[in-house]
Amino acid sequence: MFLFFASLVFVGLSSFFYSIGLWYLSFLPLLFFLFVFSASPAFHFSWLFSRQMFRYPLFFAWGAILCALWGLAWYLGIQLSLVFLVILLFNIVLWIGSLILSYEDGKQIFSFGYRFVLCLFLFYWLFLFSFAQYFSFLFLLSALHVSYLAFSLFVLRIRFPQVIDLAYHFLVALCTWLMLFVLWFVPDFVLSLVLAGGLLFGLYSALWWFYKQRPVEQKQISVRRILAWERIITKRVFSSLFLAQASAFLHEMPKHFLTSLEFLNIGLVVALLWYFAGHWSSISEFTQILYWLVIALFIWNTMLLKKLTTTHIIQNLFLFLIVHFAAYVSFFSYFGSAIWPVVFWTIMWNIFTSGFLFYMERVSSGILTRLDYWYWLVAAWLSFICNVFLLLQAPIPGELVFFLTLLYLGVEGALLFYGVRYVSAMEEE
Repeated sequence: MFLFFASLVFVGLSSFFYSIGLWYLSFLPLLFFLFVFSASPAFHFSWLFSRQMFRYPLFFAWGAILCALWGLAWYLGIQLSLVFLVILLFNIVLWIGSLILSYEDGKQIFSFGYRFVLCLFLFYWLFLFSFAQYFSFLFLLSALHVSYLAFSLFVLRIRFPQVIDLAYHFLVALCTWLMLFVLWFVPDFVLSLVLAGGLLFGLYSALWWFYKQRPVEQKQISVRRILAWERIITKRVFSSLFLAQASAFLHEMPKHFLTSLEFLNIGLVVALLWYFAGHWSSISEFTQILYWLVIALFIWNTMLLKKLTTTHIIQNLFLFLIVHFAAYVSFFSYFGSAIWPVVFWTIMWNIFTSGFLFYMERVSSGILTRLDYWYWLVAAWLSFICNVFLLLQAPIPGELVFFLTLLYLGVEGALLFYGVRYVSAMEEE
């Protein structure tokens, strides 16, 4: 029955798109069905008609209405930036109306509509603006988003306490806007990345301080209890109500919000590498110092996030790849086309990082996991391969390249061998 119904829907949509000259859109329903079936091999057709699926048609319907409004505005030649802004505000007004009228479905649908249009807004303008224009647009749009969340938390919450659920959204949005604010108003881009990294370091340090707070024992002692030989009662309480609320706020934070805070840290180092790639030949020594400050802040911030028990695989990959390969960017920008000093210093750096593996447990104070050590070894091996390739590009005779590669292979191979044995022994303990 389900296959018959799905076939009717697919044929109907294909005929509709073909009749209006948009035949290529007829593949969309087919792709949707393929995605549904491939997402879960144990897919049951009855799931589509279960109680959990009853609310999804409303989201699809509202999304279709929003896309239709955008399409009509585009067809009529109305300025799309104004249309997007009006639709955003329209969703906010409808969401507030749902709060007032206690319309439970509307609270979710119009909140989804706001985020949906916001993502479309960002994606659409990504292809129209230059980087500077898009960054200005992103800064202003993030300010609007923070204002909306602040109004909801500090004004609407007085009348509607359930709005407190937006506190996590507000934390991530405020951090993003503060970073964009620093990047916007500081003229030196690399210096602004240092300040933004310091801002994240302060934020993560504060989060970790609140996260590690625990209630302390408090004894209820009175003269009457002592004279009556009553038992002295002890209980564990926080020293203040604010401290208790902050600790509960962090311990109850959903995982995806912590992941969003991680990606802010990753975004800093990605922006740094992007800047160095575009200004390869005009990097001053002062900029080199700022470069390493950003790298150091990235590593410190990652360690703080690991203390918060949040270790996304992308952050782990970036951490160990940056530790091993950040020196390459610095050496190439400093030495330019002189390949021999680049090869020499990258090999020295690879040997140093491979040997540092044996001291990581002392330095990290047990923050790194066993998997992190394996990431470190893999990054060291990749660095070895890159250095051999660079050594082949050096303007020296082939015989000398062979013997130097053999020497390098012996030293690095021994370090990696003992590194693997060291990590394997750690796992057996």
